[in-house]
Amino acid sequence: MLEKRVEEWNRELREEGRLLGLKEGRKEGEAALLLGQLEHKFGRIDSKTANGVQSADAKRLLDWGKRVLTAARLEDVFGN
Repeated sequence: MLEKRVEEWNRELREEGRLLGLKEGRKEGEAALLLGQLEHKFGRIDSKTANGVQSADAKRLLDWGKRVLTAARLEDVFGN
């Protein structure tokens, strides 16, 4: 009985880890895409801005990704 429970916990933990990895990978991809768009539109991106993009949550990345389409300046993307 205990052995079955341990196996079940292991499966659950592996699945949690897999889902977390997918989520993190998706966020990294979104950040990389946004940085590419920013660089294409505005030129070289400073490290402070790049770090802010890479550490942003998924919702913020999505918001910025929408703004980059109409922004005239880099500051317009980030709401400054």
